[in-house]
Amino acid sequence: MIDFHSHILEGLDDGVVSFEEALAVVKEARKAGFTKIISTTHYFPEKKYVANEDVRLQALERLSSGVSGVDFVLGSEIFING
Repeated sequence: MIDFHSHILEGLDDGVVSFEEALAVVKEARKAGFTKIISTTHYFPEKKYVANEDVRLQALERLSSGVSGVDFVLGSEIFING
């Protein structure tokens, strides 16, 4: 199973707030049968929640090192207009 919409990178949007919470969410997802999670951090041009790719990739790599059996993909939830 693949999670196509996930806010699992701590402190980067309105999702999880800590690494420990992110790790717990991913472990529960794995127990539920998820094998791939696409991290879709919010991206609002010229507003809050604008984390560059390097910051998001570092957070995703840290998370992936803390759990096995789940593949991760870096993505974004992009708001085109209000």
